[in-house]
Amino acid sequence: MAKFQEFGSFGELQSHFEEQEAREKEDLQNEIKEALEGRLNTFPSGNFKTQIEGLESVSITRPDAKPGQEVTNLNIMPFWQNGERHSTFSLNAKGELTGKIPPALEKLGITKEQISRDVLHTIKTIDLDFFTHVDEKILPPGEWEKGLEKEKPKGVEARPRVVDPKRLEFMRNQEDVLFGFDGINSGFRGYYGFVFKNFLALENAKTGNATYFFKFSEPINVDPSVYRLPPSKRIPEPQRAEILDKVWKPIAGQSKSKSLEAGAVSYWHPKVSDEEWEVKMSQKLAEIRA
Repeated sequence: MAKFQEFGSFGELQSHFEEQEAREKEDLQNEIKEALEGRLNTFPSGNFKTQIEGLESVSITRPDAKPGQEVTNLNIMPFWQNGERHSTFSLNAKGELTGKIPPALEKLGITKEQISRDVLHTIKTIDLDFFTHVDEKILPPGEWEKGLEKEKPKGVEARPRVVDPKRLEFMRNQEDVLFGFDGINSGFRGYYGFVFKNFLALENAKTGNATYFFKFSEPINVDPSVYRLPPSKRIPEPQRAEILDKVWKPIAGQSKSKSLEAGAVSYWHPKVSDEEWEVKMSQKLAEIRA
């Protein structure tokens, strides 16, 4: 028969629960610390699905840093109200989540411990080794040449722009993607790169942005057997660097307008509310592959 601890007063009972809560908090921090050990500088910034009811998604991003600068914390941004509102917390190498819960999340009963556990779940379940970090900006803002910027076609998401985590996940789940990369400006509103055998795709998780495709003059020499491996294992790190030197370095840091001038093809992403958006993007990818 289970034994129950007896308490002499309500104060002792309260102290017991406070001590238990402190132990659980410390255990959670240690788990996060262990999961992040050695990964802060290479953590793949992105917007991820959440298990917390009331939230749309949670972004985990590295702060902007100069090349070679040590990263000491990650920015944690939960989104709610269809992705239109967010708050920012900081997660350090010790596993401590700092920042104040805003009133809107308090009303939903969401705590920092819940957010911490959700982040830990993401760290444990995402493919951390799929992305390689590059020390350049990906499609930074730039001046548009007259006549080059095209009006968005009908069906493109209008403002307010929201984060749609399915956009990056869709690219990452392509059967023939070789690996991905993020830049120093990727974060939750920037672009990410996805390398395929015949082309490079630059995608943004924020709605209202176009996807940019760069077709290669020559395909990457890839053994077909690599596609039987998980995406993070298809191309080893040394080979990734060689590939990026050839397909990324020549266009690194180019703005959208400069990229279009250099021969890139842009495709405005369908609305998030469009139930066939994956079909339409798949059709575009098939067109680019051809």
